[in-house]
Amino acid sequence: MQSAEQVNYSSVTFAVKSILGFERTSYVEINASMCRILFIILTFLFSNNLFANNKITKTTVVDNEWQANFESKSLVRWSYILHPQGISLLPPPNEPSNISAYIEIKGDADYLWRGREDLNRVELQYKPMNTIDGSTTEVSWRFMLPELFSDDTHQIAYWESDSSYQQSFRLQLNGEDLSLVSSANNKELWRISNIKAQHWYSINLSITWSITQGSVDLAVDGEPQGRFVMPTLIAEDESMFFQLGILRHQSSRVEAIWLDDFIVRNISAH
Repeated sequence: MQSAEQVNYSSVTFAVKSILGFERTSYVEINASMCRILFIILTFLFSNNLFANNKITKTTVVDNEWQANFESKSLVRWSYILHPQGISLLPPPNEPSNISAYIEIKGDADYLWRGREDLNRVELQYKPMNTIDGSTTEVSWRFMLPELFSDDTHQIAYWESDSSYQQSFRLQLNGEDLSLVSSANNKELWRISNIKAQHWYSINLSITWSITQGSVDLAVDGEPQGRFVMPTLIAEDESMFFQLGILRHQSSRVEAIWLDDFIVRNISAH
């Protein structure tokens, strides 16, 4: 590239005259000094794209962030605790310095929701802000199984409306299979196998809220699994909350799951 001192100013002079409409005007003189100044100005303008079309871009803003671990051995940050007799806060195996939530479920009557055999459950609930049409909520956490669940369905996380209590979508475990299911039509959208016991798995969900064209971006252990389009809101006037733990049909089998490191972010576009 030529430096400013190497420019052929006679050619630049002609170019500038052409731009300004002076190439056929004999009484307009543009000397080398003027040409140097104009060349520098034009170079600056073009290099900074000041002649380009201005574009308005949307930025995303984290409106608020909620975090919960269990180092304080307290559950006060959660919106609701279902069957607290099944929740203990203690160190996982081989992690003496870490405190996690140990959720254990039994088939006893006091682990049934209103006596219903299909609602054998122990869960933590959180109600994030601004689950409105067009907004986005990001949720991440970790889980570990002391032993694999049976092949029956175990819902370990799901979203539900706060008025009609209809479920939108869920993550469930069947033995060694983990799947994402749209609850409206009970349609499986994604599945992985070979889930192992005694291994921490990290889950990240990025949920765009919409009654018609919502979506869920899912990542497991930091690896994106895809974007799944579905209705994510139940109704415009109903907010959504999520519950994590174990929800299953009544069983005499005692099963458990470790949970830790929850982060919830509400994101809006500006």
